Amino acid sequence: MDAVEQHDAFFNSFNLVRGPCLGRGSLGEVVLASAKHNSSLKVAVKIVSFFESEECESDFLYEVGFLRDLRHPRILKMIAFAMDDHYGFMLSTYFKNGTLFDTMSSDPPVEEPRILRHILDVASALQYIHGLHIFHQDVKPRNILLDDQDRAVLADFGLARQANDSSAMVMKWETTPGYYGPETRKRRPMSPFKDTHRVRRLSSFHITEVARHSMDAVEQHDAFFNSFNLVRGPCLGSGALGDVVLASAKHNSSLKVAVKIVSFETEECVSDFLSEVGFLRDLRHPCILKMIAFAMDDHNGFMLSTYFKNGTLRDTMSSDPPVEEPRILRHILDVASALQYIHGLHIFHQDVKPRNILLDDQDRAVLADFGLARQASDSSAMLDMYSLGVSMWMLIYRQRSEGIKDLLAFSDQCKDVKEPYRRILRQLLRKDPNKRWSAADLLRFCVWNSLCAPSLMSSH
Repeated sequence: MDAVEQHDAFFNSFNLVRGPCLGRGSLGEVVLASAKHNSSLKVAVKIVSFFESEECESDFLYEVGFLRDLRHPRILKMIAFAMDDHYGFMLSTYFKNGTLFDTMSSDPPVEEPRILRHILDVASALQYIHGLHIFHQDVKPRNILLDDQDRAVLADFGLARQANDSSAMVMKWETTPGYYGPETRKRRPMSPFKDTHRVRRLSSFHITEVARHSMDAVEQHDAFFNSFNLVRGPCLGSGALGDVVLASAKHNSSLKVAVKIVSFETEECVSDFLSEVGFLRDLRHPCILKMIAFAMDDHNGFMLSTYFKNGTLRDTMSSDPPVEEPRILRHILDVASALQYIHGLHIFHQDVKPRNILLDDQDRAVLADFGLARQASDSSAMLDMYSLGVSMWMLIYRQRSEGIKDLLAFSDQCKDVKEPYRRILRQLLRKDPNKRWSAADLLRFCVWNSLCAPSLMSSH
């Protein structure tokens, strides 16, 4: 699909008709669009190209995060956004009066009192975001729109960042001459006063929700649960980066969700959380966890997802009586179906294990925890398949992770397992990844041998 087709697909998905270009920048353009059912309803669509570098996508996500949460009459209102592999699309209010840059060529010239009113509008917006420790870093006439009441509206938050301790921030700037303050040339720490000039780059965490710096972890968590009208419940599980807790709706305690809370100990934790959110937002498969919503603050990421009261496959390893091989295989095939889907998209989970596989009300397995998932070459798929084989071995032998090292040392890792389960294990646990079964191979074998038949699932 070329650029024109990708753009058309986006406009069609929002029932929009693309109009003329309103302006261009280094990363893309802003175009006018109107609703198909009513041409008088118009929006501005910012199209950002991700071809130049990964920074382009990062800047787009920053802007989306800020505009989604900021609420001020002098700040641009975002309506919606979408992304694909190559572009970011952001819908916002259309301002037919253009920008302050356009007024510079007006005849007669704009008088000082009107100019000052516009500057005070922007100052009001800056006071608001500076109070939230957010810095725009690209204040200039071209990024200031004019509404129907001739009020100025600050736009283009692609370079905006949030800083926690300004005295500790040291930045790398790539500036447009004329709009940055003299302190940037001396690489001084960041301060709000730089937004009265022009700065280019700040290294900091990606923030989409404002958190008071004096809050401790408990208060931050409470603020999140309150914002979603949820009551926090017991912990469902803990991992290296945080917890998954149960939460119920305040108005109806029978409505429950699972909330994953990730602690941002390092920037890598932030990156893993954003990666997981990105994947779960776009993936659509019955055997992949469905994300409901997410939020972030300075210290934590919160992700709401469907709650599975039946727990994980790891929980079944201690059940009495033990889970039989046909049921185990059905769960493994559910996960294989999910892996076949994501591998077709060149996405690789990288953390397939019983603890990350949930069970729904129909006893179907659902693959979760995409925090380590990445897009890579096809060869990475075999790592997931080996992990799936190890998971199947653990479930059959009711052996937890401490037995994995011994498993790898055996020449015949599954000699006590009946056929055809033994053959499946051997194919998934092959040392040579080129000879290992893919998800498609496993599913094909089971279909050909009728291993998914209900009669076989009900007996050994």
